[in-house]
Amino acid sequence: MAIHRRSVVPRAVWALMGLFALLLLAWSLLAPLDDAPDEQGHADLIFHLATGASYPRWDERKVGHAVFATALTHRADVGKVLFVRGRWLTPESAAPRARRPTFSEAGGDRSTKIANQIPQHPPLYYEVGSVLLRAERKAGPGAEPLSLEREWYLVRLLGVLLLAPLPFLAWATARRLGAPPPAAVGAAVVPLAIPQLLHVGSAVNNDNLLTLLCGVVALLLAGVIRGDLRRSTALGVGVVAGLALLTKGFALVLPLWFAAAYAVPAWRSRRLRASAQGLAIATGAALVVGGWWWVRQLIREGGLAPSLGDRPYGRISHAGGEAVSYLPRFAGWMAHRFWGDFGYFDASLPIAVVAVASVIAAVAIAAALVPRLRTRWTVTEERGPARLELAALGSLFAVLLVVLAVKAYGPYRSSGDTAAIQGRYLFAAIVPFSVVVGVGAARLLGRWAPAALLAGAVLIQIDAMAVALDEWWAEPSASTGRSWDALLAWSPWPPAVPWTVLALLMIAAVLAAVTIGRLARA
Repeated sequence: MAIHRRSVVPRAVWALMGLFALLLLAWSLLAPLDDAPDEQGHADLIFHLATGASYPRWDERKVGHAVFATALTHRADVGKVLFVRGRWLTPESAAPRARRPTFSEAGGDRSTKIANQIPQHPPLYYEVGSVLLRAERKAGPGAEPLSLEREWYLVRLLGVLLLAPLPFLAWATARRLGAPPPAAVGAAVVPLAIPQLLHVGSAVNNDNLLTLLCGVVALLLAGVIRGDLRRSTALGVGVVAGLALLTKGFALVLPLWFAAAYAVPAWRSRRLRASAQGLAIATGAALVVGGWWWVRQLIREGGLAPSLGDRPYGRISHAGGEAVSYLPRFAGWMAHRFWGDFGYFDASLPIAVVAVASVIAAVAIAAALVPRLRTRWTVTEERGPARLELAALGSLFAVLLVVLAVKAYGPYRSSGDTAAIQGRYLFAAIVPFSVVVGVGAARLLGRWAPAALLAGAVLIQIDAMAVALDEWWAEPSASTGRSWDALLAWSPWPPAVPWTVLALLMIAAVLAAVTIGRLARA
Protein backbone atom coordinates (compact mmCIF):
# COMPACT_ATOMS: atom_id res chain seq x y z
CA MET A 1 0.00 0.00 0.00
CA ALA A 2 1.34 3.41 -0.92
CA ILE A 3 2.40 5.70 1.91
CA HIS A 4 0.85 9.16 1.90
CA ARG A 5 3.57 11.73 1.35
CA ARG A 6 2.56 13.60 4.54
CA SER A 7 3.63 10.50 6.48
CA VAL A 8 7.13 10.35 5.04
CA VAL A 9 9.70 11.82 7.41
CA PRO A 10 11.98 14.24 5.51
CA ARG A 11 15.71 13.64 5.54
CA ALA A 12 16.11 17.00 7.24
CA VAL A 13 14.21 15.71 10.30
CA TRP A 14 16.46 12.65 10.56
CA ALA A 15 19.50 14.92 10.24
CA LEU A 16 18.14 17.16 12.99
CA MET A 17 17.52 14.17 15.23
CA GLY A 18 21.11 13.02 14.74
CA LEU A 19 22.45 16.50 15.45
CA PHE A 20 20.25 16.81 18.54
CA ALA A 21 21.43 13.44 19.90
CA LEU A 22 25.08 14.42 19.36
CA LEU A 23 24.47 17.76 21.08
CA LEU A 24 23.05 15.86 24.04
CA LEU A 25 26.12 13.62 24.08
CA ALA A 26 28.40 16.64 23.94
CA TRP A 27 26.61 18.33 26.85
CA SER A 28 26.78 15.11 28.87
CA LEU A 29 30.57 15.34 28.61
CA LEU A 30 30.71 19.11 28.99
CA ALA A 31 29.03 19.37 32.41
CA PRO A 32 31.01 18.02 35.38
CA LEU A 33 29.23 15.44 37.50
CA ASP A 34 26.74 17.10 39.86
CA ASP A 35 26.90 20.45 38.08
CA ALA A 36 23.36 20.02 36.80
CA PRO A 37 20.30 20.95 38.91
CA ASP A 38 19.82 18.49 41.81
CA GLU A 39 21.82 15.86 39.94
CA GLN A 40 23.43 14.50 43.09
CA GLY A 41 20.05 13.73 44.64
CA HIS A 42 18.64 12.16 41.47
CA ALA A 43 21.74 10.03 40.94
CA ASP A 44 21.86 8.97 44.59
CA LEU A 45 18.29 7.67 44.48
CA ILE A 46 19.02 5.62 41.35
CA PHE A 47 22.19 4.13 42.84
CA HIS A 48 20.29 3.40 46.05
CA LEU A 49 17.54 1.51 44.21
CA ALA A 50 20.16 -0.35 42.13
CA THR A 51 21.37 -2.01 45.35
CA GLY A 52 17.97 -3.69 45.64
CA ALA A 53 16.59 -1.26 48.23
CA SER A 54 12.93 -0.24 48.24
CA TYR A 55 11.74 3.24 47.37
CA PRO A 56 12.20 5.46 50.46
CA ARG A 57 9.78 7.96 51.91
CA TRP A 58 10.41 11.60 51.10
CA ASP A 59 12.23 12.36 54.37
CA GLU A 60 14.09 9.14 55.22
CA ARG A 61 16.83 9.06 52.58
CA LYS A 62 20.34 10.36 53.23
CA VAL A 63 22.77 10.72 50.34
CA GLY A 64 25.10 7.71 50.08
CA HIS A 65 28.84 8.02 50.67
CA ALA A 66 29.83 7.00 47.14
CA VAL A 67 27.65 9.50 45.30
CA PHE A 68 28.39 12.32 47.74
CA ALA A 69 32.16 11.81 47.56
CA THR A 70 32.13 11.64 43.76
CA ALA A 71 29.93 14.73 43.49
CA LEU A 72 32.16 16.66 45.87
CA THR A 73 35.25 15.70 43.89
CA HIS A 74 33.75 17.04 40.66
CA ARG A 75 32.39 20.33 41.95
CA ALA A 76 34.60 23.16 40.75
CA ASP A 77 34.94 25.89 43.39
CA VAL A 78 32.99 24.00 46.05
CA GLY A 79 32.47 27.29 47.88
CA LYS A 80 29.14 27.48 46.07
CA VAL A 81 27.92 24.83 48.50
CA LEU A 82 30.43 24.44 51.33
CA PHE A 83 31.95 27.93 51.52
CA VAL A 84 35.46 26.69 50.77
CA ARG A 85 37.11 28.64 47.98
CA GLY A 86 39.87 28.07 45.50
CA ARG A 87 39.47 24.56 44.05
CA TRP A 88 39.24 24.12 40.29
CA LEU A 89 38.99 21.20 37.86
CA THR A 90 42.38 21.62 36.24
CA PRO A 91 44.19 19.06 34.06
CA GLU A 92 46.70 18.46 36.87
CA SER A 93 44.07 17.80 39.56
CA ALA A 94 42.39 14.91 37.71
CA ALA A 95 43.08 11.45 39.13
CA PRO A 96 44.34 8.75 36.71
CA ARG A 97 41.40 6.84 35.23
CA ALA A 98 42.77 3.51 36.41
CA ARG A 99 42.61 4.69 40.02
CA ARG A 100 39.07 6.06 39.99
CA PRO A 101 36.91 4.08 42.43
CA THR A 102 33.93 1.88 41.79
CA PHE A 103 30.66 2.40 43.65
CA SER A 104 31.65 0.05 46.48
CA GLU A 105 35.21 1.41 46.70
CA ALA A 106 33.89 4.97 47.01
CA GLY A 107 31.80 4.05 50.06
CA GLY A 108 28.79 2.35 48.55
CA ASP A 109 25.33 3.18 49.84
CA ARG A 110 26.34 3.96 53.42
CA SER A 111 24.41 7.03 54.52
CA THR A 112 25.94 10.44 55.09
CA LYS A 113 24.23 13.19 57.07
CA ILE A 114 23.15 14.96 53.86
CA ALA A 115 19.38 14.78 53.41
CA ASN A 116 18.00 13.78 50.02
CA GLN A 117 14.41 14.84 49.51
CA ILE A 118 14.24 13.65 45.90
CA PRO A 119 11.97 10.71 46.94
CA GLN A 120 9.21 13.33 47.18
CA HIS A 121 8.95 12.64 43.43
CA PRO A 122 7.16 9.59 41.97
CA PRO A 123 9.37 6.54 41.31
CA LEU A 124 9.11 5.78 37.58
CA TYR A 125 12.28 7.54 36.33
CA TYR A 126 14.39 6.26 39.21
CA GLU A 127 13.21 2.69 38.86
CA VAL A 128 14.04 2.79 35.13
CA GLY A 129 17.50 4.16 35.90
CA SER A 130 18.13 1.51 38.55
CA VAL A 131 17.15 -1.24 36.10
CA LEU A 132 19.75 0.15 33.69
CA LEU A 133 22.45 0.02 36.37
CA ARG A 134 21.54 -3.48 37.50
CA ALA A 135 21.58 -4.69 33.89
CA GLU A 136 25.03 -3.15 33.37
CA ARG A 137 26.38 -4.80 36.51
CA LYS A 138 25.02 -8.20 35.52
CA ALA A 139 26.02 -7.97 31.86
CA GLY A 140 29.65 -8.82 32.45
CA PRO A 141 30.02 -11.16 35.43
CA GLY A 142 33.66 -11.54 36.33
CA ALA A 143 34.67 -8.52 34.26
CA GLU A 144 36.30 -5.44 35.74
CA PRO A 145 33.48 -3.33 37.24
CA LEU A 146 32.94 0.14 35.87
CA SER A 147 34.09 3.09 37.93
CA LEU A 148 31.34 5.08 39.63
CA GLU A 149 32.04 7.96 37.24
CA ARG A 150 31.34 5.76 34.23
CA GLU A 151 28.16 4.38 35.80
CA TRP A 152 27.02 7.93 36.48
CA TYR A 153 27.64 8.83 32.83
CA LEU A 154 25.77 5.68 31.80
CA VAL A 155 22.71 7.01 33.62
CA ARG A 156 23.26 10.34 31.87
CA LEU A 157 23.02 8.47 28.57
CA LEU A 158 19.52 7.40 29.60
CA GLY A 159 18.55 11.07 29.40
CA VAL A 160 20.13 11.30 25.95
CA LEU A 161 18.03 8.35 24.75
CA LEU A 162 14.86 9.77 26.28
CA LEU A 163 15.19 13.20 24.66
CA ALA A 164 16.68 12.23 21.29
CA PRO A 165 13.20 11.85 19.67
CA LEU A 166 12.15 15.45 20.46
CA PRO A 167 12.83 16.91 16.97
CA PHE A 168 10.79 14.08 15.44
CA LEU A 169 7.95 14.57 17.92
CA ALA A 170 7.89 18.31 17.19
CA TRP A 171 7.79 17.68 13.43
CA ALA A 172 5.15 14.94 13.69
CA THR A 173 2.96 17.00 16.01
CA ALA A 174 3.11 20.00 13.67
CA ARG A 175 2.24 17.87 10.65
CA ARG A 176 -0.61 16.18 12.49
CA LEU A 177 -1.93 19.62 13.34
CA GLY A 178 -1.87 20.49 9.64
CA ALA A 179 1.30 22.59 9.46
CA PRO A 180 3.00 22.85 6.05
CA PRO A 181 6.46 21.27 5.67
CA PRO A 182 8.49 24.46 6.35
CA ALA A 183 6.63 25.03 9.61
CA ALA A 184 6.95 21.40 10.68
CA VAL A 185 10.68 21.22 9.94
CA GLY A 186 11.09 24.57 11.70
CA ALA A 187 9.39 23.07 14.75
CA ALA A 188 11.93 20.23 14.66
CA VAL A 189 14.76 22.79 14.78
CA VAL A 190 13.51 24.67 17.85
CA PRO A 191 14.68 22.15 20.52
CA LEU A 192 18.24 22.53 19.20
CA ALA A 193 18.08 26.28 19.91
CA ILE A 194 17.54 25.91 23.68
CA PRO A 195 20.92 25.17 25.31
CA GLN A 196 19.37 24.69 28.75
CA LEU A 197 17.26 21.86 27.32
CA LEU A 198 20.44 20.17 26.10
CA HIS A 199 22.18 20.68 29.45
CA VAL A 200 19.30 19.37 31.56
CA GLY A 201 18.48 16.66 29.03
CA SER A 202 21.96 15.20 29.21
CA ALA A 203 22.07 15.11 33.02
CA VAL A 204 20.47 12.78 35.57
CA ASN A 205 17.00 14.08 36.42
CA ASN A 206 13.34 13.16 36.03
CA ASP A 207 12.59 16.15 33.77
CA ASN A 208 13.86 14.09 30.84
CA LEU A 209 11.25 11.35 31.10
CA LEU A 210 8.50 13.90 31.77
CA THR A 211 9.52 15.88 28.67
CA LEU A 212 9.40 12.79 26.46
CA LEU A 213 6.04 11.60 27.78
CA CYS A 214 4.45 15.04 27.42
CA GLY A 215 5.84 15.19 23.88
CA VAL A 216 4.01 11.96 23.05
CA VAL A 217 0.84 13.36 24.63
CA ALA A 218 1.22 16.47 22.44
CA LEU A 219 1.34 14.28 19.33
CA LEU A 220 -1.86 12.50 20.38
CA LEU A 221 -3.66 15.71 21.35
CA ALA A 222 -2.80 17.27 17.97
CA GLY A 223 -5.02 14.59 16.47
CA VAL A 224 -7.74 15.30 19.03
CA ILE A 225 -7.67 19.01 18.20
CA ARG A 226 -8.15 18.13 14.52
CA GLY A 227 -11.16 15.99 15.32
CA ASP A 228 -9.87 12.56 16.34
CA LEU A 229 -12.37 11.68 19.07
CA ARG A 230 -11.86 7.93 19.03
CA ARG A 231 -11.90 6.17 22.38
CA SER A 232 -8.59 4.48 21.58
CA THR A 233 -6.93 7.87 21.13
CA ALA A 234 -8.35 9.12 24.42
CA LEU A 235 -7.14 5.98 26.15
CA GLY A 236 -3.67 6.44 24.68
CA VAL A 237 -3.59 10.03 25.91
CA GLY A 238 -4.60 8.91 29.39
CA VAL A 239 -2.13 6.04 29.65
CA VAL A 240 0.86 8.15 28.55
CA ALA A 241 -0.22 11.01 30.81
CA GLY A 242 -0.58 8.52 33.67
CA LEU A 243 3.05 7.52 33.19
CA ALA A 244 3.91 11.22 33.32
CA LEU A 245 2.04 11.43 36.64
CA LEU A 246 4.36 8.70 37.90
CA THR A 247 7.35 10.86 36.90
CA LYS A 248 6.90 14.39 38.26
CA GLY A 249 4.33 16.63 39.92
CA PHE A 250 4.01 19.08 37.04
CA ALA A 251 2.05 16.38 35.22
CA LEU A 252 -0.85 17.18 37.56
CA VAL A 253 -1.80 20.05 35.24
CA LEU A 254 -2.21 17.78 32.21
CA PRO A 255 -6.02 17.38 32.58
CA LEU A 256 -6.32 21.13 31.93
CA TRP A 257 -4.43 20.55 28.68
CA PHE A 258 -6.79 17.70 27.80
CA ALA A 259 -9.75 20.01 28.37
CA ALA A 260 -8.31 22.68 26.06
CA ALA A 261 -7.70 20.11 23.31
CA TYR A 262 -11.13 18.47 23.52
CA ALA A 263 -12.82 21.88 23.65
CA VAL A 264 -11.75 22.61 20.05
CA PRO A 265 -13.81 19.87 18.29
CA ALA A 266 -16.63 20.45 20.78
CA TRP A 267 -16.76 24.12 19.79
CA ARG A 268 -16.16 23.72 16.07
CA SER A 269 -18.27 20.73 15.14
CA ARG A 270 -20.63 20.74 18.13
CA ARG A 271 -19.55 17.18 18.97
CA LEU A 272 -20.14 17.83 22.63
CA ARG A 273 -20.95 14.30 23.71
CA ALA A 274 -18.02 12.67 21.92
CA SER A 275 -15.63 15.37 23.20
CA ALA A 276 -16.85 15.02 26.78
CA GLN A 277 -16.56 11.25 26.56
CA GLY A 278 -13.00 11.47 25.21
CA LEU A 279 -12.01 13.94 27.93
CA ALA A 280 -13.47 11.67 30.61
CA ILE A 281 -11.65 8.60 29.25
CA ALA A 282 -8.30 10.43 29.00
CA THR A 283 -8.56 11.95 32.46
CA GLY A 284 -9.84 8.74 34.05
CA ALA A 285 -7.11 6.61 32.49
CA ALA A 286 -4.43 9.08 33.61
CA LEU A 287 -5.71 9.00 37.18
CA VAL A 288 -5.90 5.20 37.23
CA VAL A 289 -2.39 4.75 35.85
CA GLY A 290 -0.62 7.47 37.82
CA GLY A 291 -3.00 9.33 40.08
CA TRP A 292 -2.82 6.72 42.84
CA TRP A 293 0.69 7.86 43.74
CA TRP A 294 -0.50 11.38 44.56
CA VAL A 295 -3.51 10.18 46.53
CA ARG A 296 -1.14 7.96 48.51
CA GLN A 297 1.24 10.88 49.10
CA LEU A 298 -1.59 13.09 50.30
CA ILE A 299 -2.87 10.50 52.73
CA ARG A 300 0.48 9.21 53.92
CA GLU A 301 2.55 12.41 54.02
CA GLY A 302 -0.09 15.10 54.38
CA GLY A 303 1.00 16.88 51.19
CA LEU A 304 1.60 16.26 47.51
CA ALA A 305 5.29 17.26 47.54
CA PRO A 306 6.59 17.77 51.10
CA SER A 307 9.86 19.68 51.35
CA LEU A 308 12.88 19.57 53.65
CA GLY A 309 13.57 23.30 53.34
CA ASP A 310 15.48 25.86 51.30
CA ARG A 311 18.04 25.04 48.63
CA PRO A 312 21.61 26.40 49.00
CA TYR A 313 21.38 28.39 45.77
CA GLY A 314 19.07 30.72 43.89
CA ARG A 315 18.84 33.40 46.59
CA ILE A 316 18.95 37.11 45.90
CA SER A 317 20.43 39.58 48.36
CA HIS A 318 17.15 41.06 49.54
CA ALA A 319 13.73 39.77 50.45
CA GLY A 320 11.04 39.94 47.82
CA GLY A 321 8.34 42.54 47.36
CA GLU A 322 4.80 42.78 46.12
CA ALA A 323 3.43 40.99 43.08
CA VAL A 324 3.65 44.11 40.91
CA SER A 325 7.43 44.21 41.22
CA TYR A 326 7.74 40.42 41.28
CA LEU A 327 6.18 39.71 37.89
CA PRO A 328 8.72 41.57 35.70
CA ARG A 329 11.55 40.08 37.75
CA PHE A 330 10.04 36.63 37.38
CA ALA A 331 9.82 37.12 33.61
CA GLY A 332 13.48 38.10 33.40
CA TRP A 333 14.72 35.25 35.59
CA MET A 334 12.55 32.71 33.80
CA ALA A 335 13.75 33.84 30.37
CA HIS A 336 17.39 33.53 31.45
CA ARG A 337 16.89 30.13 33.05
CA PHE A 338 14.88 28.85 30.10
CA TRP A 339 17.54 29.60 27.49
CA GLY A 340 20.72 29.13 29.47
CA ASP A 341 21.48 29.61 33.17
CA PHE A 342 23.37 26.36 33.57
CA GLY A 343 24.23 24.23 36.55
CA TYR A 344 23.44 25.96 39.82
CA PHE A 345 23.04 29.26 37.93
CA ASP A 346 26.84 29.51 37.82
CA ALA A 347 27.33 29.47 34.02
CA SER A 348 25.04 31.89 32.26
CA LEU A 349 24.47 33.05 28.72
CA PRO A 350 25.03 36.79 28.23
CA ILE A 351 21.93 38.89 28.81
CA ALA A 352 22.05 40.13 25.21
CA VAL A 353 21.86 36.57 23.86
CA VAL A 354 18.92 35.75 26.13
CA ALA A 355 17.14 38.95 25.11
CA VAL A 356 17.57 38.29 21.39
CA ALA A 357 16.40 34.67 21.72
CA SER A 358 13.38 35.73 23.77
CA VAL A 359 12.39 38.44 21.29
CA ILE A 360 12.69 36.06 18.33
CA ALA A 361 10.54 33.47 20.09
CA ALA A 362 7.97 36.09 21.13
CA VAL A 363 7.70 37.47 17.60
CA ALA A 364 7.25 33.96 16.16
CA ILE A 365 4.58 33.13 18.76
CA ALA A 366 2.77 36.37 17.97
CA ALA A 367 2.89 35.59 14.25
CA ALA A 368 1.38 32.19 14.98
CA LEU A 369 -1.39 33.34 17.31
CA VAL A 370 -2.26 36.99 16.59
CA PRO A 371 -5.09 37.39 14.01
CA ARG A 372 -4.72 39.17 10.70
CA LEU A 373 -0.94 39.09 10.49
CA ARG A 374 0.42 38.64 6.97
CA THR A 375 1.62 35.11 6.24
CA ARG A 376 4.04 33.66 3.70
CA TRP A 377 3.04 30.02 3.36
CA THR A 378 4.96 28.46 0.50
CA VAL A 379 2.87 25.29 0.25
CA THR A 380 -0.33 26.81 -1.07
CA GLU A 381 -2.42 23.64 -0.91
CA GLU A 382 -2.11 23.60 2.88
CA ARG A 383 -3.47 26.57 4.80
CA GLY A 384 -1.84 25.45 8.04
CA PRO A 385 -3.26 25.08 11.55
CA ALA A 386 -5.79 27.61 12.77
CA ARG A 387 -4.86 29.92 15.60
CA LEU A 388 -7.41 28.29 17.86
CA GLU A 389 -5.73 24.92 17.28
CA LEU A 390 -2.29 26.34 18.02
CA ALA A 391 -3.57 28.05 21.16
CA ALA A 392 -5.09 24.81 22.44
CA LEU A 393 -1.89 22.85 21.79
CA GLY A 394 0.33 25.54 23.31
CA SER A 395 -1.88 26.08 26.36
CA LEU A 396 0.28 23.71 28.42
CA PHE A 397 3.19 26.16 28.22
CA ALA A 398 0.99 29.00 29.49
CA VAL A 399 -0.47 26.88 32.30
CA LEU A 400 2.98 25.78 33.49
CA LEU A 401 4.20 29.38 33.39
CA VAL A 402 1.30 30.55 35.58
CA VAL A 403 1.74 27.64 38.00
CA LEU A 404 5.45 28.40 38.32
CA ALA A 405 4.85 32.12 38.88
CA VAL A 406 2.37 31.40 41.68
CA LYS A 407 4.46 28.61 43.22
CA ALA A 408 7.66 30.66 43.29
CA TYR A 409 6.09 33.84 44.67
CA GLY A 410 5.77 32.57 48.25
CA PRO A 411 9.48 31.74 48.78
CA TYR A 412 10.51 34.89 46.93
CA ARG A 413 8.30 37.17 48.99
CA SER A 414 9.35 35.69 52.33
CA SER A 415 13.09 35.28 51.81
CA GLY A 416 14.14 36.33 48.31
CA ASP A 417 14.63 32.70 47.30
CA THR A 418 14.43 32.17 43.52
CA ALA A 419 15.40 28.48 43.37
CA ALA A 420 11.89 27.52 42.25
CA ILE A 421 12.17 29.75 39.18
CA GLN A 422 13.74 27.30 36.75
CA GLY A 423 13.32 27.14 33.01
CA ARG A 424 13.53 23.33 33.02
CA TYR A 425 10.08 23.23 34.61
CA LEU A 426 8.68 24.44 31.27
CA PHE A 427 10.30 21.67 29.25
CA ALA A 428 7.24 19.44 29.62
CA ALA A 429 5.71 21.83 27.08
CA ILE A 430 8.72 21.97 24.77
CA VAL A 431 6.99 20.15 21.88
CA PRO A 432 3.94 22.47 21.84
CA PHE A 433 6.29 25.46 22.23
CA SER A 434 8.36 24.24 19.27
CA VAL A 435 5.28 23.78 17.10
CA VAL A 436 3.96 27.28 17.78
CA VAL A 437 7.37 28.88 17.19
CA GLY A 438 7.91 26.82 14.03
CA VAL A 439 4.52 27.81 12.61
CA GLY A 440 5.07 31.47 13.48
CA ALA A 441 8.53 31.50 11.92
CA ALA A 442 7.17 29.94 8.73
CA ARG A 443 4.40 32.53 8.57
CA LEU A 444 7.06 35.24 8.66
CA LEU A 445 9.86 33.68 6.61
CA GLY A 446 8.15 31.05 4.48
CA ARG A 447 10.32 28.18 3.27
CA TRP A 448 13.49 29.75 4.70
CA ALA A 449 12.23 29.53 8.28
CA PRO A 450 14.00 26.22 9.11
CA ALA A 451 17.32 27.53 7.76
CA ALA A 452 17.03 30.74 9.77
CA LEU A 453 16.12 28.84 12.94
CA LEU A 454 19.02 26.43 12.43
CA ALA A 455 21.46 29.31 12.00
CA GLY A 456 20.23 30.79 15.26
CA ALA A 457 20.49 27.41 16.98
CA VAL A 458 24.10 26.94 15.89
CA LEU A 459 25.09 30.40 17.09
CA ILE A 460 23.45 30.08 20.51
CA GLN A 461 24.87 26.58 21.04
CA ILE A 462 28.40 27.74 20.23
CA ASP A 463 28.03 30.60 22.69
CA ALA A 464 26.53 28.33 25.39
CA MET A 465 29.24 25.69 25.07
CA ALA A 466 31.96 28.35 25.23
CA VAL A 467 30.39 29.78 28.40
CA ALA A 468 30.12 26.34 30.03
CA LEU A 469 33.64 25.30 29.07
CA ASP A 470 35.07 28.53 30.44
CA GLU A 471 33.07 28.42 33.70
CA TRP A 472 33.37 24.77 34.65
CA TRP A 473 36.84 23.67 33.53
CA ALA A 474 40.29 24.82 34.67
CA GLU A 475 40.92 27.97 36.66
CA PRO A 476 39.27 31.33 35.98
CA SER A 477 40.49 33.11 32.84
CA ALA A 478 42.10 29.91 31.52
CA SER A 479 42.42 29.62 27.77
CA THR A 480 39.93 27.59 25.78
CA GLY A 481 42.64 25.02 25.05
CA ARG A 482 43.48 24.58 28.72
CA SER A 483 39.80 24.26 29.64
CA TRP A 484 39.42 21.60 26.96
CA ASP A 485 42.48 19.78 28.32
CA ALA A 486 40.86 19.82 31.76
CA LEU A 487 37.66 18.33 30.35
CA LEU A 488 39.66 15.57 28.66
CA ALA A 489 41.63 14.85 31.83
CA TRP A 490 38.56 14.62 34.07
CA SER A 491 36.41 12.67 31.62
CA PRO A 492 35.92 9.02 32.66
CA TRP A 493 36.42 8.06 29.01
CA PRO A 494 39.67 8.14 27.01
CA PRO A 495 40.32 11.43 25.16
CA ALA A 496 39.36 9.75 21.88
CA VAL A 497 35.72 9.67 23.01
CA PRO A 498 35.21 13.47 23.47
CA TRP A 499 37.23 14.15 20.32
CA THR A 500 35.07 11.71 18.34
CA VAL A 501 31.84 13.27 19.66
CA LEU A 502 33.15 16.73 18.71
CA ALA A 503 34.06 15.60 15.19
CA LEU A 504 30.71 13.86 14.66
CA LEU A 505 28.92 16.93 16.00
CA MET A 506 30.53 19.19 13.40
CA ILE A 507 29.78 16.70 10.61
CA ALA A 508 26.15 16.41 11.75
CA ALA A 509 25.80 20.21 11.83
CA VAL A 510 27.02 20.47 8.24
CA LEU A 511 24.75 17.62 7.15
CA ALA A 512 21.72 19.23 8.81
CA ALA A 513 22.51 22.58 7.17
CA VAL A 514 22.84 20.95 3.74
CA THR A 515 19.59 18.99 4.00
CA ILE A 516 17.62 21.99 5.26
CA GLY A 517 19.15 24.18 2.56
CA ARG A 518 18.06 21.71 -0.11
CA LEU A 519 14.59 21.59 1.41
CA ALA A 520 14.32 25.37 1.22
CA ARG A 521 15.48 25.49 -2.42
CA ALA A 522 13.26 22.62 -3.54
